[in-house]
Amino acid sequence: MFILEAVIMIVLPFLAHVPEEESTRFWACFCLLFFFGAVNGMCQASVFGLAGILPGEYMGAVMFGNGVSGVACNSLAMIFLAVFGVPKGTDDAF
Repeated sequence: MFILEAVIMIVLPFLAHVPEEESTRFWACFCLLFFFGAVNGMCQASVFGLAGILPGEYMGAVMFGNGVSGVACNSLAMIFLAVFGVPKGTDDAF
C-alpha cells in the first residue's frame, strides 16, 4: 500500500497539468485523490493495527508522531505563507 501511495503522489502533479479541458482535469484529480484517501486509510489502519499488538507505549508513540507531523506541516505552511505571501489572483481567506 505504501508503494501505491507513492505512485499516486508521483502521478498527481502530472495529471494536474494535462492540457485538457479544466473540468476533465479536475475530475481526474478528484478521482485519483479519492483512491489516495482509501489507500491512506488502509496504510494507517495497518500501522495502528501493528502498534496495537505491542505494549501501550508504542501506540502512544504512533499517535504522538501523527500529532507532531500535523503540527509541523501546518507550521511550515504558515511560515511559507508569511515568507512568500499568497499568490496574486487567489481568493485565499487564510
